[in-house]
Amino acid sequence: MFPAMKTPPENPSPKTSPADRAATPDEILKQLHEGQFPLAFTLAERLVQAQPESPMAHRLLAMGHLALGRPDEALDSLDTCLELHEKNPAELDPEDLANVYATRALVQLQQDDLWDAAEDAQKALELNPNEPDALFVAMVAAADEEQFDVAHKHAVRLVELAPESPDVHAWLARILSAQGHKREAAKAAARSRELGFTTSELEAIEKEGIDPNAPSA
Repeated sequence: MFPAMKTPPENPSPKTSPADRAATPDEILKQLHEGQFPLAFTLAERLVQAQPESPMAHRLLAMGHLALGRPDEALDSLDTCLELHEKNPAELDPEDLANVYATRALVQLQQDDLWDAAEDAQKALELNPNEPDALFVAMVAAADEEQFDVAHKHAVRLVELAPESPDVHAWLARILSAQGHKREAAKAAARSRELGFTTSELEAIEKEGIDPNAPSA
């Protein structure tokens, strides 16, 4: 005989759709961390609709735009976030605000707006001297201005904060090479290669730093 069918509950609980999740900052950040970018963006939109005067809500919306590859829309949301922060300065703590400026700086750098990027990076570093995106933008801006001592200081700090970042070691190699420190530059270029990133420029820096009098391995 067939097994008896179970009687369904009179009022079955509806299945919860992911989009029905609570539109809270923690939930949005969780979805971003897990790579659920469309869902994170949907939740951020709902949070902005519920709290249109919230700087944090617009900050999270900007993060959603960036995750979906929309830098112009992200900049608009970051601008709104900063405007609202002036009216409601209690919502973002200094580290949060530093991250907003640093994120805007990084997007501006990617759009070749180096002047505004450097300005925002400086604002971020005044709030949080260890803000990594701000340090990165400040490093690139200083190198572009051939202020290699300043750029080197930022690069060294970035290596301390992100020792496994090949891009950071690559920039350190370029800066050391420009300063004439060929052997140190070669070590940085080699480290970038070991971490999975190299270019013809970095290969040349690494080769140039090899001591021709060193014994063969």
